[in-house]
Amino acid sequence: MVIRIVPSSEVAMQLLASGEVDIMWNNTEADLPQLEKMAGIKISSPLQIGGERLFLNMAENKDPSDPKKPHLILSDVRVRQAIEYGINKQVIIDKLLFGKAKPGTSELNTGYFDCKVQPRPYDPEKAKQLLTEAGWAPGADGIRVAKGAKVAPDGTRLRLKYSTTSGNKLREDSQVLVVENLKAIGMELFIENAPSSVVIGTWDGGSPRRRGNFDIIMYTTNAGVDPHSQMVNLWASWMIPHEGNKGGLNYTRLSDPKVDDLLKQAAAEPDSAKRKAVYCQLAQITYEQANMIYLYQ
Repeated sequence: MVIRIVPSSEVAMQLLASGEVDIMWNNTEADLPQLEKMAGIKISSPLQIGGERLFLNMAENKDPSDPKKPHLILSDVRVRQAIEYGINKQVIIDKLLFGKAKPGTSELNTGYFDCKVQPRPYDPEKAKQLLTEAGWAPGADGIRVAKGAKVAPDGTRLRLKYSTTSGNKLREDSQVLVVENLKAIGMELFIENAPSSVVIGTWDGGSPRRRGNFDIIMYTTNAGVDPHSQMVNLWASWMIPHEGNKGGLNYTRLSDPKVDDLLKQAAAEPDSAKRKAVYCQLAQITYEQANMIYLYQ
């Protein structure tokens, strides 16, 4: 078996069409029109757990990151929730995914452990209200500035870096829509993408998600048939990456004793139904925390 790594989905589809490769993995609904035109191609499209999401860094984002020091902007849950209320997920789905995806909701959104979490609605007025309550007032150019914010000094501009893997047209196109949405509520995002080997690389390689020197990173990940390792990796405080734990995967730097206790409870529970109930408590907590914003499934 030969596994090839290629720069983009477009390249992979060209190889599939020419017969150079037999299987292409990690397609999205955006690829369907091109794939459906290819003779002899079979498409498998089971509903995927998890999906494309924004990781919001809740900790100080300098290098090296101090997970105990709050992010100037994203440490406030009202700001994180405002971001989700301000994003029109359905427009992303309709414009870029041909209406064939579902709005993202939580880590467990299909299969046995589906927690039936409902997507946070698109509500830009609610988003504006939350930002105002959080101490972010509209500036002269429409972009908000801190005025009594939780952590940020007065006058701080509501400006964040927004990154994803370069060479992925779907992600780059969706970034444009998200930037437009959030500008409308007074938040400025600037795009700074890099190859996947950098964005989702290693601690020693200086990966932003590992080191914590990022604001918002967007990509897809999903749990397996049993979600426990995914839940621990993304939410346990002991999985926050740092010099002593370079392999940690809790990239949003979520640190919540209740979450930790529930994860330990689930790990010790052999009854699947009882374990599901614990996971769904976790899914609801992280929904409220909005440390990750699920765009589409």
